[in-house]
Amino acid sequence: MVILSVLYLSLSTLALAQNNTSDVERVGWASSPDTRSTSEILFGCFSIFLVCSWKCVHLNLPSVEESEAGWHTTLAGWLPYWPTKPARRLIFRKVKWMLAIALAPEVGVALAAREFLRARKLQRFINLPTFTLSHGFFAYMGGFVIAIPDAAGQSLANRAKPSMKNYYLSARGLEALLKLGIFEPSNGWFPTVTEADIQDRSKSDPFTKAFAVVQCGWLVIQSIARAAQSLPLTELELATLAFIPCAFVMYAFWWYKPFDAQRPITLVCLNNHQAYQARLMIHCREKDAECYAGMGLEWGDVGDSDATDIMLHRQQEQSRFTELDYDLAREILVPGWEYGGAREKQDDPVVVIFYIAAATFSAIHTVAWTWEFSSDTSRTLWRVFSLMAVCSLLLNAFSWALGAAGEECADCADWGCNCCGHDVSSWNTPFLTMVGVIAYGVARVGLIALTFSCFSSMPADVYKAVDWRIPHFS
Repeated sequence: MVILSVLYLSLSTLALAQNNTSDVERVGWASSPDTRSTSEILFGCFSIFLVCSWKCVHLNLPSVEESEAGWHTTLAGWLPYWPTKPARRLIFRKVKWMLAIALAPEVGVALAAREFLRARKLQRFINLPTFTLSHGFFAYMGGFVIAIPDAAGQSLANRAKPSMKNYYLSARGLEALLKLGIFEPSNGWFPTVTEADIQDRSKSDPFTKAFAVVQCGWLVIQSIARAAQSLPLTELELATLAFIPCAFVMYAFWWYKPFDAQRPITLVCLNNHQAYQARLMIHCREKDAECYAGMGLEWGDVGDSDATDIMLHRQQEQSRFTELDYDLAREILVPGWEYGGAREKQDDPVVVIFYIAAATFSAIHTVAWTWEFSSDTSRTLWRVFSLMAVCSLLLNAFSWALGAAGEECADCADWGCNCCGHDVSSWNTPFLTMVGVIAYGVARVGLIALTFSCFSSMPADVYKAVDWRIPHFS
């Protein structure tokens, strides 16, 4: 009864208040304010860097220990509170590459281009309709494992036997196995691994990709509208606009690469002769004097970060060495990413793509040449760092061209030709490269520092919102 009485008195008071405020002005639709805050600018730019760098980083397969790692839980066993050491290592690797791509997107573009070109090369070499770019990327990221019995005559059907040992293959190791005939694509060993099987291991979701595209598109449209209405941008927005083309290029190169795949696919030798050949390759080391020093394959236990260079014995398959036109001994497959050894001809397009991406990224920063800064010193420093970034790239490109020309001259000299007329290889290209790299690093760090220091004193028009003539969402 008391509750009903209190409810009745509350409703009566509310009705009386509404009657007394009937003359208050009412609004049916409230537009957003014609200003924007610093937090809105920071959130909009940081969200693009965060989402794009997260979706751009397509790491190689982790080790077995890392893929099976979990979190420490409470005594009850149901509440995780801290990742285990392998899980922390995996998270650190992901965050490390996210920061690297966010700060130096041209590096991510070069890595993506390198993996794309090598995946396409492997696809063209195998030349099967069922072997797609996804297969090539999956091989490049260490996604294929070969199961080899430890002794001859053992059945290869039972993969769970303790005597069955697994080794992961790099893309080049897989290519070399095919050239040596240990695997025969015509026998149907590879078409059983479909593109759907590979993409099923990918954890890429369309929602995050769509969100990243919408965020980038909105910033571009907003920047064009602000320029049309003579409203200035912040230096952070300019840096974000410079990052967007690199992110889209990385998306394009890595479109068919599985994202965040955790487990490899196991391949089994088809007969005992192939297993015998594979065992010979395992037991013959590069340091063995009987091994042919011009041919190496990348192998390693699944989960190990150090690969084992495997060589063919000179007395077994020496007649097939001439079929391999490159040295695989320097190529190491590292969980998390793959790094190459010496410079190769096929990496020349990657270097060109790197310099184009870096030049585009640096040149966009020069757009702020005539902008209003917090002080004349800040404006001068911005101009100096922008020019330093572009000029250091030109110096590095010149140094790379000299190195390539020096290698060409060395090749000509080996054949008794003196077409160049002078020794280009004697020029000190490592010194030029070092100077260019240091100057480029200083310029990039300086631009990043100025990007955030400019928020201490911005022109008032920076915080004016665009006068949109149509309804929109932001």
